[in-house]
Amino acid sequence: MAVVMEYTTSDGTTIKINDEAYRDKTEEELQRVRENIHRVASRLFYDSMCSEREGNVRG
Repeated sequence: MAVVMEYTTSDGTTIKINDEAYRDKTEEELQRVRENIHRVASRLFYDSMCSEREGNVRG
């Protein structure tokens, strides 16, 4: 397993993509991987925005 991409979000969340996520996958499996990554990233973004909004309301 090799990390091929690594991201750190503004709130400090680290996202690592390793080659096992897509190595030796069919096109259909790759599509599911992309959809899953999108779903997780969208959820992280949504949660981050909600946290910021709550902080602004309370602050």
